Amino acid sequence: MSVRGDSDLHKNMLYQLSVDNQKDILAAGKGDKATEERVIARQDAAIAVTAVAAGER
Repeated sequence: MSVRGDSDLHKNMLYQLSVDNQKDILAAGKGDKATEERVIARQDAAIAVTAVAAGER
């Protein structure tokens, strides 16, 4: 696959993850406990990744 094709694939994957996450956030807001746990886990993971990245300067 070409570099451009890889870039488009990654953009599509990130877009789909964003859409799925937004759906989960909406479901969690309506009281879905399992979905709420997934949303919290994603937020915790994002915080951890940011902390690690900040320490690598």
